[in-house]
Amino acid sequence: MFPSFSQDEIPTIDILNAIQVDAAAVGNHEFDRGFDDLVNRVDPASKFTHLGANVYLKGTTTPALPEYELFTRDGVTVAVIGVAPRTTGSSVNPDGVSTIEFGDPVDAMNRVARQLSDGDPNNGEADVIIASYHEGAPVDGSATLQQAKDSAVLFQRIVDETDASVDVIFNGHTHRLYHYDAPVPGADGRTRPVLQAGYYASHIGKVELTITDGEVTAHVAENIETYASADAVPTAVQGSAPYVACAEAVEEALSVAEETAGEPIGFTTDPLTRASLTPDTVTEDRASESTMANFIADMLRDRLAPEHLGGAMIGLQNPGGTRADWDQGVLTYGEAAAVLPFANTLVTTTLTGAQFKQVLEEQWQPDGASRPFLHLALSDNVQFTYDAERARNDRITSVIVDGEPLDPEAEYVIGTMSFLAAGGDRLFTLAEGTDVVDLGLLDMQELVEYVKAQSDPSGAPAISPDYRKRAVEVFEVGADKSAPVAPTTVTRCEVGPSLQVNQLDFSSIPSVANEELVATIDGFEIGRATVIDGSATIELDGTELTAEHTGTVLTLTAQPTGTVVQVPVTITGDACPTGGPGAPGDDEPGDDDPRDDDAERTDPPARPRGLPDTGR
Repeated sequence: MFPSFSQDEIPTIDILNAIQVDAAAVGNHEFDRGFDDLVNRVDPASKFTHLGANVYLKGTTTPALPEYELFTRDGVTVAVIGVAPRTTGSSVNPDGVSTIEFGDPVDAMNRVARQLSDGDPNNGEADVIIASYHEGAPVDGSATLQQAKDSAVLFQRIVDETDASVDVIFNGHTHRLYHYDAPVPGADGRTRPVLQAGYYASHIGKVELTITDGEVTAHVAENIETYASADAVPTAVQGSAPYVACAEAVEEALSVAEETAGEPIGFTTDPLTRASLTPDTVTEDRASESTMANFIADMLRDRLAPEHLGGAMIGLQNPGGTRADWDQGVLTYGEAAAVLPFANTLVTTTLTGAQFKQVLEEQWQPDGASRPFLHLALSDNVQFTYDAERARNDRITSVIVDGEPLDPEAEYVIGTMSFLAAGGDRLFTLAEGTDVVDLGLLDMQELVEYVKAQSDPSGAPAISPDYRKRAVEVFEVGADKSAPVAPTTVTRCEVGPSLQVNQLDFSSIPSVANEELVATIDGFEIGRATVIDGSATIELDGTELTAEHTGTVLTLTAQPTGTVVQVPVTITGDACPTGGPGAPGDDEPGDDDPRDDDAERTDPPARPRGLPDTGR
């Protein structure tokens, strides 16, 4: 959250200290700034031990962190063993963890658990062993234990292969809420709790053990929902030392954050806004494309493009998740954080081209939805066309990714928010992705870092809105809406057909109105039309196409924004004979081509790359 990340996460450490945490397994985020930062800054600030039994010095089996901690409670020795995700090395900056490596978490857990239960007091012994895995199931408690095991091989191993000497298994990392009573391997009839308490302190996982003669004989496990507000906290709790210390830490963090919110982090040349229903005031319109949401989609693609962060190829953002606008000028911490207030984490998921197209179809919401259409924002390497009058699940007419038509069979890595990756906003197909990785990166924090990286009032490029549309409605005038989508056919030596092109302009405030639309094939102009209120009807003219023009893509370029729309096209027919319609110099009455055939032609400007004047 903003109060913590804006202060290098010290408030979070202060609160964990206040509530008297004794030990914690390291997760991937402890290594966000590298191993040196963990041992030289984070650990000294913490009054608890960071455990990592599967974290080794590079190329060795020498532990780089404490593997376990022993505690004595009422004469009972309790051991806590902690392990990190094995994938940590590939989910943080590799340079920061170049001196260490991450081993198999189950193997490391079992190695230490057996050591602590082998009867040799010289290497540590414990009456009770608690396993703290920063790993977990990718499903919540609505799934059965078997379904949860079937959902992930690693979770199945945690449940079925963790040594029988372990009495309790705590999970993390996957942000799920569940508690299971799982059979202990090799112990007839005995079970142990396996639980995870959600995320962002929504719940507290609690386990009560009954111990008889040094052996665990019973247990009760539950996830307790935390108090929604300070007013809901019982008076007795409010007077306790941990609560008072925690409240003081929160108050201090919020006070510092309020000052931090005003600190500049970047600069905008022009406002970036959400779509608006009215031309004079910003009245949010979630059914239209916006410069602000598109910027977030670019951020998702760019921040997650490195291989160690998922290798995202496409960024995708929903309009409802984009909740603020930016004015021209200095951009502050608080203004950036206000755009993404829901504390989503960043996720990569892999879809086939066919699945990605279906996600775009799902912008049209199910019947009865309060908002019939939600316009998704996409990174600037993606462009699609649609026909809203076609039948459900048949409205997307073309998709271009990185200049190439979408391949239904190919795989595309999507970078998005955790809410959407789980099927939020009824994007059910998005939840069907494979190789899903929740990187745990907080959306607002990544946005702040993204802004800082490309915006500096002292001289580096500033942020500018991109007025090139990424989605445009295009359909052939008079076409049968029920017929299968097919390439537009242009015939040599003939005029027609006409295309209706809509939604060429943003409804964001401010925006840039397009004035002209030019159609080309192979760089050769075959049509030109005036754009009025973001729409144009453009007649395609094949009278001067020759046998050399064999392109399969019709390019529509709108000026002055430079919006480029590409749709499939088929060229048929023979070139006109000399002296026929469209022949050079043919100005005879009855000429099918009303234009001056000898007029000088100029190709429309090539599409610029990146955001205008951003230096991206």
